[in-house]
Amino acid sequence: MIVNDAFQACSSAVIIEKLIELFPEEVSNILGYKEALDEIFYATEPVASDFQLEIKWYPMYDGSDELYLNTRCVKEDEEMGYSMMGMTWGQVLGAQVPKCMSDEFSNETIAANCLFGMTFMGYSNEAVQGEIDKVVGYKNDYLERHKDEE
Repeated sequence: MIVNDAFQACSSAVIIEKLIELFPEEVSNILGYKEALDEIFYATEPVASDFQLEIKWYPMYDGSDELYLNTRCVKEDEEMGYSMMGMTWGQVLGAQVPKCMSDEFSNETIAANCLFGMTFMGYSNEAVQGEIDKVVGYKNDYLERHKDEE
């Protein structure tokens, strides 16, 4: 199973409902999420990769007993995870969903958490790619300016 399968198993309405349940503060952004889902369902192809989805419960930063779900992509044999906000939507949709994740979390939960992560930098793949390009440009500029310091 890949992340795209979780999206395709649900309707937009079900994914939005689950997203609002998990992230109630996002209710004001429903239109953006609906636009993103249209693009995900009808205009974004999954890209095969060696990424796997990871969803884990973590304690809140405020020290309370509450937990939150953190969703990221990891590569096999690497401990470091990759934030979805630095990945194209095709890469996220093509990430493998390990059986333990699909057994523990419903398709709605997987899709809603991925939608939240995928749209962190914009509600279209083009907007997200633009932000990724800016970050890469900043990094390249920095490396160019500091190449003599190595």
